[in-house]
Amino acid sequence: MQRYIIIATVAGFASGILELTSGQASARTHALKPLGDSLYEVTAPVQFKNGEVIGYDGEINKSLLQLVTPTSAEPGKLKTKKTSGKVKK
Repeated sequence: MQRYIIIATVAGFASGILELTSGQASARTHALKPLGDSLYEVTAPVQFKNGEVIGYDGEINKSLLQLVTPTSAEPGKLKTKKTSGKVKK
């Protein structure tokens, strides 16, 4: 499973398997089916904000690729540097 950091204001996922923290999943329980071991199947479209890290096992098409970038960070929310506006990778 590849991990990605959201680099757009919002990125949406309509299908696939996600690796999320319990906090990320609890905010989206209406759209996820728990699979165990921090894995969830997307049952309805879900969105993530800039700076969130997720694991994603699904198709990354060209439009989605513009909203995310690969990372080795753990799922969750990364801290941002307020002075530069860039997200730490």
